[in-house]
Amino acid sequence: MTNPKKLEAINNELESARSSFKTQKMSMSIGELCSLFKKQDLILNPNFQRVFRWNEEQQSRLIESILLGIPLPPIFIAQQKDSKWTVVDGLQRLSTIFKIEGLLQSDDKDSIQHVLSIHHQLLKDSSTEEDEEENLFNDIENEVEEVLDTKVDSNATLRFSGLKKLTELNGLTWKDLSLDHRRSVRRSFFEINIMYLESNTKAQYELFQRLNTGGSSLTPQEVRNCIIIMNNVEIFNAMNQFRLHENFVKITTLSQKQMQEAYDMELINRFILALNHKYINFNNYSYDTKIGDFIDDETINILDANRIEINEIIELLGNTIDFLYNHLGNNAFRRYYPEKQKFSGSFNLSAYEAILIGVAQNIESLKQLPNDQFIKKIKDMYSDSEYMRISGRGIKVVYRFEHLISFSVEYFSR
Repeated sequence: MTNPKKLEAINNELESARSSFKTQKMSMSIGELCSLFKKQDLILNPNFQRVFRWNEEQQSRLIESILLGIPLPPIFIAQQKDSKWTVVDGLQRLSTIFKIEGLLQSDDKDSIQHVLSIHHQLLKDSSTEEDEEENLFNDIENEVEEVLDTKVDSNATLRFSGLKKLTELNGLTWKDLSLDHRRSVRRSFFEINIMYLESNTKAQYELFQRLNTGGSSLTPQEVRNCIIIMNNVEIFNAMNQFRLHENFVKITTLSQKQMQEAYDMELINRFILALNHKYINFNNYSYDTKIGDFIDDETINILDANRIEINEIIELLGNTIDFLYNHLGNNAFRRYYPEKQKFSGSFNLSAYEAILIGVAQNIESLKQLPNDQFIKKIKDMYSDSEYMRISGRGIKVVYRFEHLISFSVEYFSR
C-alpha cells in the first residue's frame, strides 16, 4: 500500500499537471463549423499534419460515413489568446468537408490552402459587423448552395469513389446529391474537444505529442513546427520559406525523405538556438539528455521569452549560407579528410554546427580573407584537437552542441 507521503506527492503532482490542461467538450454541426471557418474563427493549418490531404477514396468514405450516421472521431481544437480556434487533430476531415462546400481551394501543388474561396472572400469583404451570430448558421447553407451553382474547375471536383455501401454514389459529385442529402450532412455533428492553452507553450507541445499517433506520425520537428505556428506564425513562415533558399538546398544535400520529415527545418531551428546560446543554461541538462528533448525545451523557452527577431536571423542565415556556398559549394558541410586531402561523404551535422554559427558571427571579418585562406581555415578545422575531441564518438549530444558552438565562435574569430 502506498504510504501517505507518497500518495500526497502523487496528488499534488496530478493537481499541478491537470491545471495545465483546461478542456471543454461540445457538439457542433458541420454547418456551424462551416460558419466558423467562413468567419476565419476556425483555423486550418496544413503544417500541423504532414499528409493533410486525403485521396478521393478517403474523402468519399468520410461523406459516406456521415450519410450512414456512423459516429465520427472527435475533433481536437486549441483555443488561442485571441479566442480563435486552431484545429489540432481532424484537419483531413474538416478539409474534405470545407473543400466540397467550396470553402477551400487547391493550389498547383495539389495541397489544400487554408483560405476562403474567391466567392466567399467577396462575400466576407462585403459583410458588416452588424451581422448577427444567430443568422450565420442559416446563411451558410444558402451561401454554399450558391457557390455550388457557380462554375468550378471540373478537375478539382471530388467524384465519389471506392464506396462499398452507397455504391450508387460512385462517380457522382457533391453537387449531384439532392439538397436533402447535402442538408443531412451539414446537420450532422462532430464532437469537439477544446483545449484552452492560451498561455502555456509547454502544454501545447505536450498536447501535440499525445495526439501524434497513427500511421502518419509527425517527426519531433514537425511537432515543434506546430507549436511555432501557434505562438508566432510569422516565425514559422520565415523559417519555412527559407527551406527553399537555393543555396541552402544545395549546401545541405539532404535526401527527399529528410526534407519530407522537416529535417531542414530542424537545421534552421538549431541555428536559431545556437544564436541564442548565451541564454541557455546548459547546467539544467544532464549529460545523457536526449537532443530532441533539449531542442524542445529551448525552442519553447525562446518562444516564451520573445527573443526571436526572425527577419534578422533569416537574413544572417541566408548571407552566411551564400558565403559558404560561394567558397566551398556543397562541400561546406561535408567532412574533410586531411590524409586524403579531399572532402567526402554526405551532410555532416557536426560540421554544420562547428562551422555555421562561427562564420555567421564573424562573417564581416571572414569576408576580408582571400578565398584560398578561408578554405584552408575550414580544412584545418578538421585537424584541430578541440574539434576532434568534441566531435568524436562517445560524446553526448547536448554536450557536443554546447561545446561546438563555443568552439565555432572562437575558432572563426582568430
